[in-house]
Amino acid sequence: MTRNPKHCQVLLDEVDKFCEWTDGLRTKPSKCHCLCLGRRNTRYTSYDPGLSLGGQCISTVTENAPFKFLGRKIDNIGRTPSLEGIVDSFLNDLNKLDAGVIKMLKLWLGLALTADSSALFRGSNSFGMSLKRPSELYKHLRVSKRYILGKSHDDIVTSLPKDEDAPEMINIRSMQ
Repeated sequence: MTRNPKHCQVLLDEVDKFCEWTDGLRTKPSKCHCLCLGRRNTRYTSYDPGLSLGGQCISTVTENAPFKFLGRKIDNIGRTPSLEGIVDSFLNDLNKLDAGVIKMLKLWLGLALTADSSALFRGSNSFGMSLKRPSELYKHLRVSKRYILGKSHDDIVTSLPKDEDAPEMINIRSMQ
């Protein structure tokens, strides 16, 4: 920590020289971030001081861009902005799993791969096999887990964040 970005650059250059001198330590500028605050009128704001390490620019932590900390991206509010993306990609993977399961079931049953797969998932009263898609099963299991955790006697467990779509799914479950 210094008051002047020039002094920070001098310190970074010395650290880089030391690492070269040890002939074993290496710096990783891609994993380095800097936070420089400057006063603009009555408010402090972050700015890019143009620091470099080993000839590569160091990225600056700004208000608008998230940064990676311990493997997770964190934004200025302290939440992970890509959490919805992770859930969406997981559900996409579940849908891909559905396609793989349908393909393997057709092969196992000796059906043509182009055959209609609706008979696998129709109810037995409609001459189907009453199977559930893995994506639907996952959603039902998630609701069951949330319900069980919500009925816990442990205050920490009951204060866990709830799924936004869980109440709607619990109502659907109670109708069945």
